[in-house]
Amino acid sequence: MPQKTIEVVVEISSFDIEPPWAVVSIANLSFLRLFSGITDEEIGSIILTACLYNQIEVFPSATETLNAFLAEEFVLPGGLQFSEDAKVKVVPGCCCGLEDWREWLDVPNGNTIWAGHDPSPGVEFVDGGVRVWQVES
Repeated sequence: MPQKTIEVVVEISSFDIEPPWAVVSIANLSFLRLFSGITDEEIGSIILTACLYNQIEVFPSATETLNAFLAEEFVLPGGLQFSEDAKVKVVPGCCCGLEDWREWLDVPNGNTIWAGHDPSPGVEFVDGGVRVWQVES
């Protein structure tokens, strides 16, 4: 029986600025998963992504930046990532954000979801279950 997992991920792209804290070194358009073992550098990358994505000023001081960040409502690019036997099968599509992840909870009830585009997840109901796959354009 295949091992299937669903993980929450944040889309991280390269940074054009020098961050005031440690970040991970990653290639463009990578995903970082949110889980209990996340490193300080990964947290730094996620916070920096949130600041840049939401156009929150990044100050030379981490404290100033965090104060500005916490004063705003924000969204994060990313969503749910589906894997089978440790191989990623479906990633969030473009324009998908974590703020909408709870919409997936209604999928088993027959509700449709917005999960981005290019590539977008396909969802169908099969034999009392839900099948999710990546639709390439």
